[in-house]
Amino acid sequence: METKLVTPEQYSALAMRTAKIMDRREMLLHGSLGLCTEVGEFAEGMPTVKNPKPELMYVAKEIGDGFWFCNYIISAMGMEFAPMLRFAEAMGYSQDSALADYAARAGAVGSRIKAYGYYGKALDSDGLRVDLMNVLNTLCKICGYMQLPVDAVLGLNIHKLQERYPEKYSDADAIARKDEPAVAGQAAQGTGSVGAFDPLTTLSAIAAETDFSPSTSCSDNSSNSYESSSSSCDTSSPSSSSSDF
Repeated sequence: METKLVTPEQYSALAMRTAKIMDRREMLLHGSLGLCTEVGEFAEGMPTVKNPKPELMYVAKEIGDGFWFCNYIISAMGMEFAPMLRFAEAMGYSQDSALADYAARAGAVGSRIKAYGYYGKALDSDGLRVDLMNVLNTLCKICGYMQLPVDAVLGLNIHKLQERYPEKYSDADAIARKDEPAVAGQAAQGTGSVGAFDPLTTLSAIAAETDFSPSTSCSDNSSNSYESSSSSCDTSSPSSSSSDF
């Protein structure tokens, strides 16, 4: 299957093709639970003493899943993914503990939706927007740290979903997860292409070359014209840890 580079402007509709559509409450609960579980799956791929250089394709796939669940929640709220991601890319960030940051940001989304879904608290849409942009900013930070192009990660995510759901979402396909061996095999072979840039080939090449030294940013998007509806976006780290990955 052809693997394409996917921009934020293209991503939302492609991602929602494979989404399970329910009422808003159920989608928000599903999305927040999924986002929090992705933090754990992402953590499993991080460097350890025994494995200082992780499998980059696995990590890229888990980052893509984080973007997917953010988009799912954003869509359930009737918001737009692309301007929120573009703004998040341009917000800037410090090189702190990205894993702790990711867990805290995803937890903030989960806590807000839990209060709405189970405790009957009114949903603060503006607050949720800020929470989601903080998660998106953290995912961009992780991409920057690991030298992964965001558009390539989005493309890999769509490729995986096309393998898993050839037509549209189904519970049976979600359980079967038939994409997993296909993605692993195609990552090794570098199949599929779009012009001179194919996410699978590019990510495989990055995996062979990267030394996981921190980079200063994942996007220099100074021309971004999106104006946030809130000027209080909290981009500081919620963790006092100074360690990296």
